[in-house]
Amino acid sequence: MKKREKRLVSHIISDGVLLRQELSRMTLTVEGREQVLITGCKRIACYTERCIRLELTDANLAVEGCYLTMKTYFGDRILISGIIEALRFEV
Repeated sequence: MKKREKRLVSHIISDGVLLRQELSRMTLTVEGREQVLITGCKRIACYTERCIRLELTDANLAVEGCYLTMKTYFGDRILISGIIEALRFEV
């Protein structure tokens, strides 16, 4: 079995930024600091109002902030809202 390589990539989101990052079959769209739409989610690993951790198709993602809530979870799409402070990828 091939050992999975782990690398941490951090993004700090500032007001008014639109970030779109694609990793193979995963799409991440961030609008400002209030909302992030993720596609390619396999499962929710952890859910608190400070951090939502997701297992994606090609990586793991932690959405960190305050007052985080999942507005939509349908199929492989998740819409998270709140005050987003950081996105952390583990590939």
